[in-house]
Amino acid sequence: MDLGAAHTTHVGAAYQVPQVVSGFHHPGDEAVATFRRLIAALIAAGVPADTATIAVDTVLAYVNGYTIEEQARKTGVDGWPRERRDRAFPDGLELIIAGVRGTLPS
Repeated sequence: MDLGAAHTTHVGAAYQVPQVVSGFHHPGDEAVATFRRLIAALIAAGVPADTATIAVDTVLAYVNGYTIEEQARKTGVDGWPRERRDRAFPDGLELIIAGVRGTLPS
């Protein structure tokens, strides 16, 4: 397998977009402790335990995925102005938070 070719794909004839290769690394003790503290905070706020676990995992996956995409993205390649990309992160995070908020008892 040609790893150079695997990392780059042609999109149209105008430019190339690098593809990110990532893998799972076991989190360290501090990361696990932080994960547990975040879950505990949501449970204390009234979020059901199962939902709290999924919520924390979802937020972390969103943050990590967004960060990886930003690092791989060249300015302007996606056609979005910088201001729109800067708004996209908090807007997406707010959507996740709104979903978690919807699980709270009225």
